[in-house]
Amino acid sequence: MGSTVADAEAWGETCDIPLVEPLDPVRGSVLMASQTLCGHTSRPSAPESIGALHAALPAPQIAGPLFECARMVRVTDIHPGARVEIYMTCDQPPRVRMIAGRYVFEAVADLLVAPALALNRKVFVRQLACLQQADSNAEPVHPLGHLGLPGIKDCGKFLHVTGVVPGALVEVYRDGSFFASARSGGSEVLIPLITPLPTGAIVKARQLLCDRVSFFGDELTIRHDVVKQRLTWVSTNRICQLTGLKDPEGKPIHNNCVDAHVIGTDLGIVIDHDTGDGLLYFFFGDTQVFPVLRFGFPLGLFPDCGKVMARTSAHDAGLLGPPITFLHHTLPVPLPFVFDIEGVGQGCLEVPSGGFSHAGKLYVFATTDRFTAKPFTEGIKNDADFMGRSVLASSADWHDTFQVVPGHESISDHARSFLDESAYVERGEFKFINIAPWKIRNDDWPHLPPNAVPGGEGLILVGSGRYRESQACLAYVPLPPNADPRFEDWRFLSGFGAVTPTSGPCGTPKWSTHQRDAIFLFDDREFFPGKNGVITVVNRGVVGELSLAYIREVGCWVLLYAGVVLRWASHPWGPWSDPIRLFDFARDHAKHDEPGDQRPRFIKPGGGMYGPYVVPRFTRFDHLTHELTLYYTMSTWNPYQVMLMKSLLRFQCVYEPHFLCASSG
Repeated sequence: MGSTVADAEAWGETCDIPLVEPLDPVRGSVLMASQTLCGHTSRPSAPESIGALHAALPAPQIAGPLFECARMVRVTDIHPGARVEIYMTCDQPPRVRMIAGRYVFEAVADLLVAPALALNRKVFVRQLACLQQADSNAEPVHPLGHLGLPGIKDCGKFLHVTGVVPGALVEVYRDGSFFASARSGGSEVLIPLITPLPTGAIVKARQLLCDRVSFFGDELTIRHDVVKQRLTWVSTNRICQLTGLKDPEGKPIHNNCVDAHVIGTDLGIVIDHDTGDGLLYFFFGDTQVFPVLRFGFPLGLFPDCGKVMARTSAHDAGLLGPPITFLHHTLPVPLPFVFDIEGVGQGCLEVPSGGFSHAGKLYVFATTDRFTAKPFTEGIKNDADFMGRSVLASSADWHDTFQVVPGHESISDHARSFLDESAYVERGEFKFINIAPWKIRNDDWPHLPPNAVPGGEGLILVGSGRYRESQACLAYVPLPPNADPRFEDWRFLSGFGAVTPTSGPCGTPKWSTHQRDAIFLFDDREFFPGKNGVITVVNRGVVGELSLAYIREVGCWVLLYAGVVLRWASHPWGPWSDPIRLFDFARDHAKHDEPGDQRPRFIKPGGGMYGPYVVPRFTRFDHLTHELTLYYTMSTWNPYQVMLMKSLLRFQCVYEPHFLCASSG
């Protein structure tokens, strides 16, 4: 907007900063941020578009019931960025008084009120934004009944207190002494933990409201040999078709596929270029383009099964998907730029599989050397073609051909995988063909290998071997400042030692310099057996394409693979959850076209789904409802396109001895 609209000190990695004036798309179209510390000023952030509110401001809602003496009210259906005010009726003119007011940047929020809610009064909420005002219905304040005994659960990162009267003060005691207190506008209170509570500690809770104090609820003894959270599926929806020229449900297409002459493609690995231009990059697989003719002969400018790139500046998915731009040139004809690696074949079934941003460069893992494993694969599957070798390539400019990172020209190679050719088994150095990376700060994760430099950064890598016939393995590699990673620094998860409070239930991870020592993170054979339930191949799995992300707000790792399955864990080495089907054809698609659901099927007969790649930038977590909204790309075989999907999941506190630790390789 050409002027400073917010200026404040930040005390966390993420913070809400009030604006000194409302955002106005007439005065300026974008918003940017920078930070200053110790005389150093960062580059501006990627520009974020300022949109106009073209509809009526929605009315907020009170998440009741309301009780006398309560000091907090939960408000829902907030327009993020609006000023939210809470009013309570009174005897004196103008018969209402404001008891809370602040700018809110979430859709749901708890607001402290003063004075406390009074019996026989009514309360309503008003939100103001974009020169509009919207009020909720007025809700009565009820008399306080019996204060029940609150329950308490340990969720690792926080304590979860249930059975609370909305607005009451909750007190938690540890080993008989006061430990913490908190309020919420709902019937549950979440109390963050800076560090996990020690094994054997005893916690209990009580609640206070008006002049009453409840008895303590049941005591909980803290343990570390159990799983403390469960993630459950709630819903899955398709946001849009991200690629191609026409959406099957008639939704607007927010891409330039017409200009780039892109007809169809698949995959779409995601790289948030946070060390470069701040944009979100998509690398797609085998791509179909318009037949381009000149004087009746094909130009031959675009290779068969060429790979293409797109990007966006969007920081959220939007209601109809983000606008993405396919990178293309216009001369001599409009055709997309080709993702290419110097000296590395990128034919059919040789594709980008994962990527990351570091030192201002884009790094992409890719497969190559497609091979046929007959006669060793006879009877495994109809298509015996596999991805045979994996490489890591990088470029400081997407215009340029990518170069193989020294030492990473053969991360895994099928030629090194056969220990016994009489039985095609997955052993040796063929465990990291499709590779999903995630960049971490070393200090955040105790028990990394000794070469994890304190204060430095590294990569957590999950890989799969033989295409859709393998299990997943884990590796770590340090990232030197302003330099490429070195393959000789890779370390592979090879086992576990004793359980400690910071290791997780599986124990302290052990690391090996040899890929052949890598153990499997989980065993899919129980959940995805072979044909007719028979497991025909040693170490059979269905992992294939995969993606990895760490959701910092909840301390949760998510791994997506197959079509489309999610496993999650609190530590990258596990324990990993049972698989959760994010997209189920019968549940989420087959009922389309039936009475009551007039949406056309976006997967045509004979088609399927594969290649789920999480989009961390779009992921959202609601701290009040504990719901995680996960966005990911999903490829469909018919039509040959990439969809943007959204799945809603909910965290629940549990104390379960069941977990899936990594197994022998």
